[in-house]
Amino acid sequence: MASARSTGVGSAPARGVHVHVGTRLVRSGRARRRGNAAAVGAETCRVASNLKTRRHMRPIIDGVMRQLAGATVEPQRILKLHPISRDLAAGLLSRSTYVAWLSQLFFVHRALEWHLGRLRAVVPALGFVVRDHYFHTPAIASDLACFGVGLQRLTPLASTSVLVEMIDGLAVRAPLSLLGIAYVLEDAKNGGRQMAKRARLAYRLPPGQGVQFLDPYGEAQRQRWLDFKIDMEATGFESAEVKVMADAASMMCKGMTHVLDEITAVERVTRRAPAV
Repeated sequence: MASARSTGVGSAPARGVHVHVGTRLVRSGRARRRGNAAAVGAETCRVASNLKTRRHMRPIIDGVMRQLAGATVEPQRILKLHPISRDLAAGLLSRSTYVAWLSQLFFVHRALEWHLGRLRAVVPALGFVVRDHYFHTPAIASDLACFGVGLQRLTPLASTSVLVEMIDGLAVRAPLSLLGIAYVLEDAKNGGRQMAKRARLAYRLPPGQGVQFLDPYGEAQRQRWLDFKIDMEATGFESAEVKVMADAASMMCKGMTHVLDEITAVERVTRRAPAV
């Protein structure tokens, strides 16, 4: 019996397709459309079946999220101990370095979110996990505007360009790896409320301005992070897929450390340059 994909005029009808003169083409066309959607539909059903268990999941997640955390222990430690990271957490980061940090993150988030925005429509797992509130590029642009920095003035550093190229490549070769990068960036939002408070004091910012990227969720931060963990866990990734995401998360941490190193080097040179 011919498949729904191959059913057409002159071929054996698919099951349930009645070959009457007035309806044969219409019903055969419907069968072909069903066949064309089979691949995406099968994957969607697999992911959806895993999501049925979501409401019964324990609040402590110990599957894919634990593996991502384990794979990034050392690169995360190095990133968090970087002088820029430590000064930011303590509210001691200079105004110029804070703006430089935001400027480079703009390029990273813009690249990641552009790919996630288009791919979540065709990759079911991305569609289940990625939500609009994970897109932080507008918040970064708003924060920069508070410091009088327009997007047209921004220039990516060499290390930032390398990181963006990595994201672009992963989006083509392994779209699910983008979730590993999103994991690193969303995890960084934990503790962001305290950083935002200290930054507002350090830079004498009006309430809610200049720190939207640090504290995008406000009181909902804990729930947002829990939602991310539950969605990641409930999607039911294969071990090979988790490995791809873990590798991407590790590369993201290392890439961001290189960006911070370059920001530090540029700031040092700028301070030493004689005033004109």
